[in-house]
Amino acid sequence: MLLGYLSKKHPNLIIWCAAFCLLICFGLIKFQYLHNLDDLRPWHDTKSYVEVTEIPITSPNFWDGQRPFVLPLIYKLLGINIGNFEQFNSMWRITLFQFILNFLVWIFFAFTVSLQTKHLFLKFFSTAIILLLGLGIDIGLWERMLLTESISNSLFIFIVALILLKESIEKNKRCIYNITLSILLWISIVLYIFIRDANASIVLIGGFLYLLYVLFRMKGKKQYILNFSLSLMVILCSAFSLIQVNNSNRWWEPMSHVLNNRIMVEPELTQFFINNGLDLNKVDINLLNQPKAQQMAFYQKTKTIYTKFLISHPLYVLKPFSEINSLISPSNLSYLHNPPEPTNWERRLSNIIYPKNNIIYPIGIILCILTIVINKYKFKVGDFVVAFLILSVIPLSLLIWHSDTIEIPRHAEQFLLQSRMGFWMSILFFLDALENKFWKENSKKIIPFEKI
Repeated sequence: MLLGYLSKKHPNLIIWCAAFCLLICFGLIKFQYLHNLDDLRPWHDTKSYVEVTEIPITSPNFWDGQRPFVLPLIYKLLGINIGNFEQFNSMWRITLFQFILNFLVWIFFAFTVSLQTKHLFLKFFSTAIILLLGLGIDIGLWERMLLTESISNSLFIFIVALILLKESIEKNKRCIYNITLSILLWISIVLYIFIRDANASIVLIGGFLYLLYVLFRMKGKKQYILNFSLSLMVILCSAFSLIQVNNSNRWWEPMSHVLNNRIMVEPELTQFFINNGLDLNKVDINLLNQPKAQQMAFYQKTKTIYTKFLISHPLYVLKPFSEINSLISPSNLSYLHNPPEPTNWERRLSNIIYPKNNIIYPIGIILCILTIVINKYKFKVGDFVVAFLILSVIPLSLLIWHSDTIEIPRHAEQFLLQSRMGFWMSILFFLDALENKFWKENSKKIIPFEKI
């Protein structure tokens, strides 16, 4: 009786209470299950990040050293050093920080996605779907490891959420809100760029595409100037990161993997190098004891010839499609000490919310196009985000494959996250567009965000 009365008189209260209950369940399940999913442990890359914490923060080597500076800076703030990073209390502090950050960004992301829909049921449904994404084993497993993946994923989700929120905020006439959000978005993107070197590539592509969106679709002088400046700063930051990496030795190790595991074992590549003045069979590729300048010259020449080969052999560039599943739908459950059995409810839930079938890519794009058509070709920021999340996986996966030969699924783990985020958002936005068009007169709308 009371529920019936409230549903008629206060429908907004019902939906917010239901969403609150969802958040409670999400927090309990995430903490009890995902946060205790596996043993706390470092990885073989962890030590190289911890070593950077020994460098004074005032030294240029801290900011431009053997590793990107964001993770070492976080470790420094958490009191982690080379002497204690393998101790339980230190690992617990790191993983607890990763858990809290991930927990908060999923809630924030669910909130911003719900703002993109106009109807009560879809707001509740979108919140439930996004929170379920936060419970996937494939993504949650990184919270128990001392690596960049967990924090990088959290920053990525936060950036997508801020971009979606920006569209809602821009309806508000107060410019201070837009400026504050733009600054927060820029800071988040900078942190995301400098936590993993590979992140600069996706930001650079996204920055150029968003710049085109601003140039051709953005209306309003203040919004135009603000968003144009933001996209330009993002492009410059990602370009600076790529230049910084190229001038450092951070890419030497993955280049050596490509050299030993691909170039040296494929006759076509080996012959191409000989034709371009570098006979690898006559070169001592063990450069550890040689001067740094000589190492740099060798790797730069190797990268130049390899790039030249890829440009002149476009079919070889597409070779990763022979193992496309490990790139665009990677599975990293092998990183768990004791992976759950396939029959466990956790695995079943994760397989539903993170489907491994690559058909989600064309379905997501088709739904995105249909949404734009139903909305009378009004291209919203949400449509831009969905298309980018799905389509950017293909060129980035090719880049990942050609840049290294070791731990490809781990390097590609974000593709599973972003493509499934785009897939579920395409469904939500399509359903919202349908309801707006065909059942608008019967739908009950929630209070607009600008009036909250």
